[in-house]
Amino acid sequence: MRYLRLFSIPFFCLLSFLCQPLIAQHGPNRLLETHWQYTYTLQLETNSVVQQAGEQWRHFLYFQFDSICRQSLNGSVTASPWKLDDHALQLAFRKTGQFEVSRLNDFSLELKFSSKDGKSTYVHHFARIARENSPFSET
Repeated sequence: MRYLRLFSIPFFCLLSFLCQPLIAQHGPNRLLETHWQYTYTLQLETNSVVQQAGEQWRHFLYFQFDSICRQSLNGSVTASPWKLDDHALQLAFRKTGQFEVSRLNDFSLELKFSSKDGKSTYVHHFARIARENSPFSET
């Protein structure tokens, strides 16, 4: 019984850590010098994909160290400032300026926002890509 108690404490500590949502736990450093490719946008209320990346819609993000986010949309490059405070990301992206970072890990980034009328909630999904697969690989 004693062995079971000693084993259960570290096990439950590990389990509670692994069950936490994968969100921006390390602040803005988690986004520094990362490259992302847009994959799709999901409307949460209906759980339906409202837009998906493809040959006609290729959108990339590059979060630079100097707090500038470079964006490439179908080859057209723009730059805007970005700032991450806790779970709030300030970034000019698709006519929206503030997002909730609902997921941020080594593989995916999810930016959640509500429509202006507050009736719908959307999540933009991005996949992390290597620098050499990004349109910003020369920078």
